[in-house]
Amino acid sequence: MLWIRDERDGMNRHIDENNVPHDRPLMEPPNPQKGVARPVDVQTLVSTIVLSPWAPNSLLADVEQLLSRAGLSIPVVASELTPYRSFLPYDPAGVTGTP
Repeated sequence: MLWIRDERDGMNRHIDENNVPHDRPLMEPPNPQKGVARPVDVQTLVSTIVLSPWAPNSLLADVEQLLSRAGLSIPVVASELTPYRSFLPYDPAGVTGTP
């Protein structure tokens, strides 16, 4: 998680730097849609990718190929629950496939 505060707002956008309250906010609220880009080392952060029990068999090779093209060497494994997916309560993605 990354928390970047706007040091100017003092957590109350209605009060100015002289501690005078105003009827309306002095600044626009932060826009969560903009996001913040920071470099990360995915190879260090992700140790293994476990596919959903409902993922099609072809997805494993697709993910491995995607990782290879990105220059990453992260193990991709099928879920241990894949053989038992018919006993699981529901298919959250609405995907059906064969084990």
